[in-house]
Amino acid sequence: MNKETAPYVRAILETATEPWLKSLRQIARRLHEENLVARLDDVTLSMSAKKDGLRQVLGEAPLAVINLIYTLAGSGDLHLLDNVILDLEQQLELVGRGLVGSVRSAVPLTAEEKARLEESLSARFGEDLVLSYEVDPTIIGGVVVRAGDLVIDGSVAAKLAALKEQLS
Repeated sequence: MNKETAPYVRAILETATEPWLKSLRQIARRLHEENLVARLDDVTLSMSAKKDGLRQVLGEAPLAVINLIYTLAGSGDLHLLDNVILDLEQQLELVGRGLVGSVRSAVPLTAEEKARLEESLSARFGEDLVLSYEVDPTIIGGVVVRAGDLVIDGSVAAKLAALKEQLS
């Protein structure tokens, strides 16, 4: 993230997401107070019955928030609402600190490997780079790095796909 524009970007993100977070937190609190999560997560319950159960909990939430809650309830994933809120808060915090990047690896990286990777990427993207790490065994080996619009795919899976393409 450009240091000159960072305060403006943060202000926009906070302004845009705060109504979402406020509504989601209120809905989650009401769902837990009314012990509705397990009942509304039941995939055998009709969507109209779920909407009836949610009507009192949703209050004056924005339509987009209501649609998200309906989507979660419809797929039996309403229990994930607390994690959605937590993940959104964490992403906002990361964005507030600088450029957000992600690293996927087939196995967990050691602290030393993370430090070397962060040093290398910070040299390219600046000191404000904040990385999140994810283990993804489907990449077989190596790492996939995303930072801004750039994707660096050093995975074994990508190399095998390229080799397959060459042989075809």
